[in-house]
Amino acid sequence: MSKLLAALKASAIATVLLYSLAGGERARANALVNGWFTQASMNGNQFCGSGWSAALDWSQFMAVPNSQLCTALETTFLPRIRVTTDGGAWPSAHMGNGIGQNFAPLSCASATFWYNVVSGEVTGNLVRSDNKAFIDSKSVLMPVPNNPTAWKHFTSIWDKGAEALYFETLAPVGIASQIEYQLMNADVEPCVSAPPIKDLSAYLVTTPIAVFNNPAEPSEMIRVTNVGPIRVGGPVHLLIEGLAGRSVANPDGDYLGTPYVTLASSTLAPGQSEVITVYFNPDTAGAVPTVQFKPVSGNF
Repeated sequence: MSKLLAALKASAIATVLLYSLAGGERARANALVNGWFTQASMNGNQFCGSGWSAALDWSQFMAVPNSQLCTALETTFLPRIRVTTDGGAWPSAHMGNGIGQNFAPLSCASATFWYNVVSGEVTGNLVRSDNKAFIDSKSVLMPVPNNPTAWKHFTSIWDKGAEALYFETLAPVGIASQIEYQLMNADVEPCVSAPPIKDLSAYLVTTPIAVFNNPAEPSEMIRVTNVGPIRVGGPVHLLIEGLAGRSVANPDGDYLGTPYVTLASSTLAPGQSEVITVYFNPDTAGAVPTVQFKPVSGNF
């Protein structure tokens, strides 16, 4: 995050708090205002440029020179906001075009939202209170492989201070063809501490069974097997550690800055296994990074 975004957020938070206190929005647990994207802003339900987005209390910003950014509220199916831009990441600003909302700082926060990336690559996450950076730079939101209209749910947990939820273009770089994504049902809840996790490494073994060197979406197929004598309770997650310079595409969330994927099975009996495919960010050679999969259970 750049100084530009830090300044934007500093000015936006006072206005957001003013709106929320006047409207009584803070009576709810959700730290966000208009997290369901049901209320239009003073700019109407469609807006292009920098300033307040189409959604009340959500700001939008253009970091890429000579770029365009538009937001629109939609009500078909469920209320949501659509973001379209031709501005990708901008290296000199260390950020891309996007939208976001500040909230009163929380020492511990759990954020959830639904997203559908139509094109391009996006990062979306909680923003730290200390350095204004995303809590996790290793998760990238992309079109879902073989199902480009699919919505995915993302959960983010951070216990070292958070003050905003933001979404930015991650790639391509500079002026690019249209980047488009949708968001709905964004929620940030305060927590006393991060949900505890139990290390299941003594019971669950992860075995690579296939690697797919696709430059657009390199992936690895993993078999998770319960080699222990007892049934393992879930939800069961695989924390993906050791991501040096690479990202996980469309993880189910991140726990204290580490991306994770969640198994479909709620429990695993002795000898039972499940196969899961983990996708990574695009790579010109289609290379799959060498990572460590740490099986844990946790209620998130």
